[in-house]
Amino acid sequence: MSAGGIDARQFEHSLQKRFRRPLWRPFVLALQRYGLLREGDRVAVCLSGRLPSLALAKLFEELHRHSLYPFELSYLHVQDGEEEQALPALFDALDLRVDRVPLRGTVEQTLLEEAERRGVSKLAVAACMDDVNETTLHCLLREGRIATLPPIEQAAPSVSWIRPLYCIHRRELAALNRYHGLDLPLRGRSALRLAEESALLEELTQANPNADISLFRAMHNAQADTFPKTDQEP
Repeated sequence: MSAGGIDARQFEHSLQKRFRRPLWRPFVLALQRYGLLREGDRVAVCLSGRLPSLALAKLFEELHRHSLYPFELSYLHVQDGEEEQALPALFDALDLRVDRVPLRGTVEQTLLEEAERRGVSKLAVAACMDDVNETTLHCLLREGRIATLPPIEQAAPSVSWIRPLYCIHRRELAALNRYHGLDLPLRGRSALRLAEESALLEELTQANPNADISLFRAMHNAQADTFPKTDQEP
């Protein structure tokens, strides 16, 4: 991982201008379409050294500056031993004031405990459309069920996970990486677990450029009355 010569102002400007259509607009669309953000919410963006989480942080920062309704914004990073030495410099280069939290149990447990302690209502994670589609394929082909990552998920009585990059393609985040001359990773712990699903999705998209969009839309347009009804395992 390398922050290279990254500049916070240039990074922000690129999100406002060059990547406004592929990143900013679908970010706002997801917030509106799925009701991910409400007035008075206390949002914590979950940060790592991966580019999607950093882009998510800067998108939220831009929204926070210009939003017509108030919400609180903070940034959390769980110190789980991954590239810890390089991360402070990366966060500083992007002008992000990040609260670093020691790992207690799993990363997810640590984030939830910290959110409840701080009164955070929404934990924003950087899952994009490709993560959603790969999860759909995993559930369908490996677990024999129709399920996927939801855009919003209740994690505790007062805390929800939200996924504001839900409508963004990973290839657009890769383009942001290249534009700034970065080599930051695009995927996290799910990369190995969903490697075969990722390869299958890429193969399908090469054969049909709209395959990923069709799969994504299919989970929105599922027709329950067409599913077989039986009391016995097939």
